[in-house]
Amino acid sequence: MRDSLAEPGFRAIECGVLYPLTPGSSLACREAFIVDVSDGGLSFRLDHPVEIGVNLRVDLSSCVFEGTVVYCRPDGAFFDVGLKLHGGATYRQASRIGPYGLPI
Repeated sequence: MRDSLAEPGFRAIECGVLYPLTPGSSLACREAFIVDVSDGGLSFRLDHPVEIGVNLRVDLSSCVFEGTVVYCRPDGAFFDVGLKLHGGATYRQASRIGPYGLPI
């Protein structure tokens, strides 16, 4: 699922809530399954496609991220989505997502 990100990342096993920040986006507030997070971005699975370039806020149990969608690819009944984070993610934030924070 990782889209050739250069930064080391962490597997994430957590659901988050997405909020569109781009006016006119077809994406409504919805849940997403967060797959991994790194300094530069995070990836998640959605049941609905989202446009590249849309800005989103992702609320997780331990932190909040904002970023821009850089890819959205169909994968069976779901879509794999990559988000480039505005301001990045700290190591501490990344390692606290999900129950394990497993390095990948």
